[in-house]
Amino acid sequence: MVRWLFSHLNIGLPEDLHDRIKKHPEIRWAAVAREFLIQYLDELEKVKESQPTLALKINNNDKFICK
Repeated sequence: MVRWLFSHLNIGLPEDLHDRIKKHPEIRWAAVAREFLIQYLDELEKVKESQPTLALKINNNDKFICK
């Protein structure tokens, strides 16, 4: 059984992306973001398990890079 502890995460979006999202009110964007975060963290944790000394940092394009 999954226990839900609700917390909020605020993210900044470029205006054009926000405008595109607003065109689709039928989509539960929080659910989309939640699923993406779960998948991303699952992949990240697999990489960290296989390379425990791996260091991650964010580059200028807000992308994670491995060092």
